[in-house]
Amino acid sequence: MNLLCVADANLCFTLIDVVAYGRENDSSVFSNSSFGKAFSSGDLNVPPMRNIPGTSISMPLYFVGDKAFPLKPNLMRPFPRRELDFAETVFNGKLSSKRRTIECTFGLLTKKFGIFQKAFETNVEVTECTIKSACVVYNYIRKTQTTKIKRREEEIWNKNSKMSLLQLNTPLALDISTETLQVREKLKNYFVSVLGR
Repeated sequence: MNLLCVADANLCFTLIDVVAYGRENDSSVFSNSSFGKAFSSGDLNVPPMRNIPGTSISMPLYFVGDKAFPLKPNLMRPFPRRELDFAETVFNGKLSSKRRTIECTFGLLTKKFGIFQKAFETNVEVTECTIKSACVVYNYIRKTQTTKIKRREEEIWNKNSKMSLLQLNTPLALDISTETLQVREKLKNYFVSVLGR
């Protein structure tokens, strides 16, 4: 099973989707998930474009994924790691720092619930319910903890973490629109500007 998630800046899950029973091809996990289907059909109610704070640069709000995700106006992924120029390197670094949010959220979930540190020995339905329930309980705990406890947990996780997001090795077909490339280019240029640093 795979868990596709979105987390906010407070390290709480805002969307979870338990998907891919068995050995589904990595590149199809997202597109076959409820999350991926809702994303593709425009049913996620992503807010409209906004200006980047302090600028007149209008950008869509976007999710950040790794190389296995499709590049779309609302879904950014890093540039391939072949001979990157300075701006592309900065862009990849900025995306990686944002992906740390979900890595940290997963890490804290795993630490809180030791059951996620080994393989589940239940049926699919129980496993799915367990994962979803743990995410809800995790969010409740996270929202009711004091700031001091939250910061301490994050420090411990960041210091001891050897965990990283699953790197899906099969890149998706490059069916990338001009609009998508323009969004990524604007974002890349912003990241290397004085305001974006």
